[in-house]
Amino acid sequence: MFIFNKPPISYFILLLKLSGSINLSQVRQRLIDGGLEASEVSFRLLGCKEYHAPSTFIRKNLVRCNVSSLKTPRRDSTDVLIALFILGTRLPVQNSSPFWSLFESLENVGLLERDDSCWKATLALSPIRVDKTKTLLVATDFPLSSIGRKATMYVGPDSMCLLDAASALGARKNVLDLCAGSGIQGLARLAQGNARRVVAVERESRAVRLAQLNAELNSDILCGHYAGANDYQDHTSFDLILANPPFVAVPKEICYESFAAGGADGERVVLDCIMTAALAASIDGVLALVLEVNGDPLAFAERATTIWRDITGFRPRLALLVDDDDKRADAANVATRRTTNNPNLKDVWLNHLLKQNIRTVRNGLLFMCSNHSPFDDVAASVGGTENLILYVPRLWAPPPRNSETRRAVAQALTYLGIQTSTTAV
Repeated sequence: MFIFNKPPISYFILLLKLSGSINLSQVRQRLIDGGLEASEVSFRLLGCKEYHAPSTFIRKNLVRCNVSSLKTPRRDSTDVLIALFILGTRLPVQNSSPFWSLFESLENVGLLERDDSCWKATLALSPIRVDKTKTLLVATDFPLSSIGRKATMYVGPDSMCLLDAASALGARKNVLDLCAGSGIQGLARLAQGNARRVVAVERESRAVRLAQLNAELNSDILCGHYAGANDYQDHTSFDLILANPPFVAVPKEICYESFAAGGADGERVVLDCIMTAALAASIDGVLALVLEVNGDPLAFAERATTIWRDITGFRPRLALLVDDDDKRADAANVATRRTTNNPNLKDVWLNHLLKQNIRTVRNGLLFMCSNHSPFDDVAASVGGTENLILYVPRLWAPPPRNSETRRAVAQALTYLGIQTSTTAV
């Protein structure tokens, strides 16, 4: 059951509660038994079982490796499921007889559809390893290149970076998941046993439906308490606030995906999330937020600090991790990446970034918490008293390529006086 309300940033609140007449968890198990499992998918497509990467990362890396076709040899059910749900290819009906029972069960729940000639997946499914024994299946839209409609969201490297970093925070009783999208962050906490209760926040109606689907799909591995609608109170405080907001600085001339567009400067929703976190955090509550840092990281850190201090009356402890690749961060290179499919718009993007005084755009990961010292007294007893900025190579790289990110996260949490956990994706 999902409930709706209006928090300070005017997003929908949905409280995860598992219900429904169709047992989607059985469908999930059939998919995993059929081979749609994280390590097996990574091994077959990337040659390494250790990659814990969403389908978007896999597709991009296949393209970079100059693979001439995104179709896999259909030797068994694993290859077929990869082709349908990871790569978004169609399967001729005439070739599907060995998998007919599986396909019909997937068609019955709306994950597959067929015409006279082909089967095709209605949604992408990313198998995401959340600990050593559990795999979430996360349903999202396919990337725009593989479908002919506007996407709501997909699981990208930013989502995976936040998921992995949040694992280091260990168990937190009450969790608030802002800009929840597919629901992956809150569902991962519940699957790990690292939360008793999750409240997820999302404004896009399609994303809400997908989050509901993902909660049902993974219900057999989720642990925790799901309160009814009447049990939610606006004054509830949270031990952990997770946020993956829209953060792209978008020119007004561009119609951009709503799940990514963060306003002219890219900070509109990001700063709203920081404000909401400051209001909602418990005395020991922590905010973990993934973003693109537009412009000077120090200046952004001060803006975030000011918002938190103005709301709580205390200067927060803040640690900001940013990618150290200066060439990639340069505005001209950012504009080029934004317009891969339409190079004619490069100047529109570049001029907009420069007009907003954005000369660099870096992948980022933010941690904040209150130090509960008067804001005119910077001598906090635990952790740092100034904002910590760490430059990290390949900040959003997926496991196992994220060892430097994990070390930086541990350093940041130690600086903030937060005990870290050894649990990691």
